[in-house]
Amino acid sequence: MIGSAILLCALAFAGQEAVAQPQDAERPSLLQAGEDGTFRLLFVGNSLTYSHEMPRMLERLLQQSGLPVDRIEVQALPNYGLEDHWNRPQTRRLLAEGNWDVVFLQQGPSATEGRPSLLRFTRLFAAEARRGGSRAGVYMVWPSRRRAGDYTAVLANHRQAAAEADALLFPAGHAWKSYREHGEGPAVYGRDGFHPSRVGAYLAALTIWRCFSEMPLAEVDHAEALGRRKGLSPEAAAALERAVDQALASYPRRCRP
Repeated sequence: MIGSAILLCALAFAGQEAVAQPQDAERPSLLQAGEDGTFRLLFVGNSLTYSHEMPRMLERLLQQSGLPVDRIEVQALPNYGLEDHWNRPQTRRLLAEGNWDVVFLQQGPSATEGRPSLLRFTRLFAAEARRGGSRAGVYMVWPSRRRAGDYTAVLANHRQAAAEADALLFPAGHAWKSYREHGEGPAVYGRDGFHPSRVGAYLAALTIWRCFSEMPLAEVDHAEALGRRKGLSPEAAAALERAVDQALASYPRRCRP
């Protein structure tokens, strides 16, 4: 259930990290839920998080794979960076509640001018999360279509931010890069060439979900997860799956920098 936030864009995820210990033989959870077996997630970010209600897509995917979500809180505002959230009392109060299984930290692309802020405030948020018994994770985003040449720097900076903060890494931006390199399937960019299309938001949700579950993608009800009547064609589903798999294969420790 989505918590009360003015704008959708911030899943907090903390808590303990599963060391590849499956909950059952067929649907292992790579990240461990709380003591009651449900997930509490906090998202901190901006419009790249709340576009098309991406956290809600993730919640549906988790529920489909037998991983119930007790609470999702989204703290996201247009054009906000992590420094803005650090100075925002409402975000800090939610973080201080503690015991989030994951606190998702999302900033803009941060290829150049945003890099120092990304590194510094990821460290600050991650340290604060640990003090409250939570675990932080970096939600890697993507550059605008016009600045596609920034992909390499965007990926490297987010990976560095997660490594320096001892945080998890959700490489959605890497999956976007892999998807676009193949040039197949629906567009992931929206009309403005920066925010995600519905399929782009879904690709981000799928990448994050893969850090929680290894349920075969063929078993996913894409229409239900997308929140619409029509799902994905087999070709589009295969293209998304390939992009996610290629992205995660670039990180030997899977969802860790």
